[in-house]
Order: sequence, then C-alpha cells, then structure tokens
Amino acid sequence: MFTPADSCREMVKKEPDALHPDPLALTLSTPRSLRWAISWSDLMMTLFILFVCLYVYASARRDLDFGKGAGVEAVEETGGGVVAQSPRLSDDYRARNQTLSDIYEESVRLVKDAYREKIADVKMVSDSAVRIILTGDLLFKTGQAELRGPAVETLINVAEMLRGTPWVINVAGHTDNTPIHSDRFPTNWELSATRACRVARFLIEEMKLPSDRFLITGHAYHQPLRPNTTRGNRMLNRRVEIVIMKDRPGGEGAGYHPVFQEMYRRDAARVVE
Repeated sequence: MFTPADSCREMVKKEPDALHPDPLALTLSTPRSLRWAISWSDLMMTLFILFVCLYVYASARRDLDFGKGAGVEAVEETGGGVVAQSPRLSDDYRARNQTLSDIYEESVRLVKDAYREKIADVKMVSDSAVRIILTGDLLFKTGQAELRGPAVETLINVAEMLRGTPWVINVAGHTDNTPIHSDRFPTNWELSATRACRVARFLIEEMKLPSDRFLITGHAYHQPLRPNTTRGNRMLNRRVEIVIMKDRPGGEGAGYHPVFQEMYRRDAARVVE
C-alpha cells in the first residue's frame, strides 16, 4: 500500500535541493546592501587627511631640522673637549628667512641705540618696504656732498644690518626748496643725486655690499616730508632715504615703483595737512 509518508520519501529522493538549497547559490542570487561602502569611504577619507597632515607637518619641520643640524660641535678624538662650534645658522640661511618686519625692528633699535631719533627715522611701508630716513644735516654740511664723521658711524651700523639681507636697496637723495647755484651743483637735482651716490658708494666700496642690489635716485625738492615754511621743516626735507624693498622696480612701466607711489602719496598728504 502506498502511503503519504512514502510520497514524501520519494520527493526527497528526487528533489533533494528543493528542501536543502545550496547556501552559495542563495548568496549569489540575493541582492546585497551597499551601506558598507559609506563607512569604507569615510575610513579612506580619514586616512587620507591624516597622511596629508603628516606630510605638511614634516615639510614645515624640515627647515628647522636643517637649522639644528647646522650647529655642530667638533670634539677631539682624545676627549680633550670642544675644539670649535659652528654657528647655529649659516648667514645665507638667516638671510633667506629674514623678513622685512625683522629689518624694521632692527632699524628702529639701531636709531634708538644711537640716540638719533631727531635726525633719523624708520618707517614701514605696508609689507613691501622699510624706509630708513637720515637727515642731510647728519650726513653732510650745507650745500656739500662729503660725508661727515657722525655719518660714517651711522652708515657702518646700517651696512652691518643690510649685509644679512637679500633685498633691493634704493638710496634716494632729497633737498629743501632753497635754490643752489654752485659750480659743482647748478641745481638741487645734482645735489640730491650726488648725495645719494655718495652714500651708496660708501656702502659699496667701504662696507663691501654687493653693488647689484643698489638703485640710486635724486628727487631734488619735489618730495618734501613737511612744507618748506620753517627752518625745522626744511631740515627734515634735506635727507637721504635708504629704502629696502623686496622687488626691483624694473618692469613696472612708466612712473614710480608702487612702493614709492605709496610713500610719496603719504608724504604729499602730510604736506597738505
């Protein structure tokens, strides 16, 4: 007699996969969720940012590590002690990393240490130039272009400060509006230009600063600091300026370099006041 139990046994024998399907087949046929990709992408982005930060940090520390490596002590093999110690930073390395703000602070300190606040001044022109103003009475006698004794001492100190910088140096001569008619200086143009040349020659020939860093200009009485109405104002207008700039004026087209335009715009406004 054929019973229902026999029917079930026959079904199992004929179609075993119908009751026990293959797990791999189920896995391949069932759609998988992609939510895991979001977490994976977050992890990858976090690792990327981490390595970028490490690279930036290592790059920033590279110059400091170079500076530390520059200061090395040489010791005798016998253990006799320190023979010599090289400077912590080389002059070239210090010059490349010196900013105009450093030069400005050093120039202000130079003027104060020399007690020359009344005959010298230092100004910062934006972030592009430092302007050291030396009055003509400090540097020269009236109507002359030969350096005086106090001027030499001041220029020596200025030269030592400029020696460690890579910047362009413009020496500009200025006069007051008092006419001059001499064999050597027919007008104030010749006087202002010759005074600027004399200061530049001292810095180049006596202090051995590189001549290719220098620019020389003479402005006569056309760029006053104060109105030429009093004796004190005329003394301030008779001056030589040492302007330390990041860029050489070449290639700027007609007219003054932007640094000078800003300086003289401020001076003109002050004269009007």
